[in-house]
Amino acid sequence: MIIFTNILRIPEYYLERKGIKRVYVYNLTSYYSDGVINLNSLIPSIDNIPEDVLNGSCDTADFDIAYHQYILNNNSAFVDFMSIMIPAYMEPDSLVQVLIEDSPYRNAISESLAKLIQQRYGYEIFYIYEPEDFLSIDDPDFMNVNGVQNIDQDVNRYREMMYGSGYYTEDEYAI
Repeated sequence: MIIFTNILRIPEYYLERKGIKRVYVYNLTSYYSDGVINLNSLIPSIDNIPEDVLNGSCDTADFDIAYHQYILNNNSAFVDFMSIMIPAYMEPDSLVQVLIEDSPYRNAISESLAKLIQQRYGYEIFYIYEPEDFLSIDDPDFMNVNGVQNIDQDVNRYREMMYGSGYYTEDEYAI
């Protein structure tokens, strides 16, 4: 399960009710940095972001296309992206928590990333803004056939990038 939230601590009652054994916490656009994994490469340099995105008046379709291409064609961004997807796919009893904050630029990034996950894998994303929102989350829909094919291809690409370079071995960086 993947949630995008501005809440740092997930309520214990939710974790117990859903049988969640492990929580992965990533910082996408929030101001939290202590004890979380930062996904810095998923945030393009602000110098490369058009003014209309920064002020919240952009055409989201154009931004989404550019941002999705950035993630899929930039190796560092792709590795950070897969750090979200691999536990969500391979550990069904885990929760992937992506920390976000509210501003036009930050919203454009987090919404576009959520769209990429939904479109590429058919994976449902939940947005949580209040602790009570956890009570309304149903079990997520599973990936469709194309989603499974895409995640398998992307995991293979990730493995090749991580292990094929000789930098890591499977034992050192197992997925």
